Amino acid sequence: MMTAAPLNPASPINLQVHVRHVIRRDMPDILRIESACFENPWSDFDFKRVLSCMAIGIVAEVNGRVAGFAIYYLEVDRVDLANLAVDPAFARRGVGKAMVEFVKGRVRMYSRKRIIVHPAENNLDGHVFFRAMGFRCVRIMPRYYKEHGLDGYRFVWRNA
Repeated sequence: MMTAAPLNPASPINLQVHVRHVIRRDMPDILRIESACFENPWSDFDFKRVLSCMAIGIVAEVNGRVAGFAIYYLEVDRVDLANLAVDPAFARRGVGKAMVEFVKGRVRMYSRKRIIVHPAENNLDGHVFFRAMGFRCVRIMPRYYKEHGLDGYRFVWRNA
């Protein structure tokens, strides 16, 4: 696992971000970011399970360092965004936006109509982020996260 080099606070707000598909050697960084971002993080087993059954994983790199990741599924008429996280050292610097724009491009490329994501009720940063990215909350899903007793909020972005 690569040791995190401190970011220069004087560096630009929006970084040069490269988005690519996940490869095996990304897993330690993905697990580190997942643990730093979520109270109830996915395990290595969780990631391997979803990535082995039709999920697509992407990472965002800044200067060769994994700064974030996303996991999504291509469904018949939509994309389900199952997980998205940004290393706290890169938060609010355009990394999440680059990944969502990448996924929006896939929606257009594969003629899907929308992206759906379900941030948990306690993920207020996620709610604010998805609204800023053009998603709208359309429904509250009671106990969507059953194992933690949390509601999920269904956010939808529609392909115009």
